[in-house]
Amino acid sequence: MGVHSILFWLNKNDPNGPIPTNPYSDEQFRFWEIPVQKWATNHGYSTNNQPLITNPVSLSNQIKPTENTIKTVTIISPDQQQIYSLDNPIMTRVQIDSLNPITKVDYFVNGKFIGSSKNSPFDFIIKADDLKIGSGLNELKVVASNINGEQKDSSIQFKVQ
Repeated sequence: MGVHSILFWLNKNDPNGPIPTNPYSDEQFRFWEIPVQKWATNHGYSTNNQPLITNPVSLSNQIKPTENTIKTVTIISPDQQQIYSLDNPIMTRVQIDSLNPITKVDYFVNGKFIGSSKNSPFDFIIKADDLKIGSGLNELKVVASNINGEQKDSSIQFKVQ
């Protein structure tokens, strides 16, 4: 059968099941198969006259993710029911459900970028007086990004007095 990545031989969602009839249907397959086949060819291993996948673009045309792998982005803090003081920092906390690792979370207040967090748990401190935000309602928007470049955002209103 030739040299192939592990995803050629098993379905990662059913590792004890049968060999996949179409491993190309797994969106991760091309990320593993292409380097494995190149390594095998460069080291004299046979691909048994099977075509070496050399053009990931044409393969990616066959594999289209059905949905964003970042499932949810939830802003835990600040609390929408609480009133925050202009004099005190406001701690932000997010909860993110993602199939792929999150690489960063960008923070915006009233549409203005205020910074990023690149380390889990991706907490961030808003210094209201530094931002020159006024009393009243303000909008916090967070944008989570994962290793595939996918993004998902969430927004809430918080009150400063």
